[in-house]
Amino acid sequence: VVEPIAFDGKMDDVKSFITSCTLYINACAGELGDKDTKVLWVMSYCNKGMAHEWCKIEVQKVNNN
Repeated sequence: VVEPIAFDGKMDDVKSFITSCTLYINACAGELGDKDTKVLWVMSYCNKGMAHEWCKIEVQKVNNN
């Protein structure tokens, strides 16, 4: 199973990114563990453009709690 490509936040790419992540998570569910780990895994691919800016804010929120 191919891992998703990095997501930059462009709306035209959202469905493709979600589909790629879902396929990978379903195929490799045992490797990714619980829901929180899966969310962090998806967020790790939000590493460009607007998606990266959003991800940084969300990580700060988690670290502050």
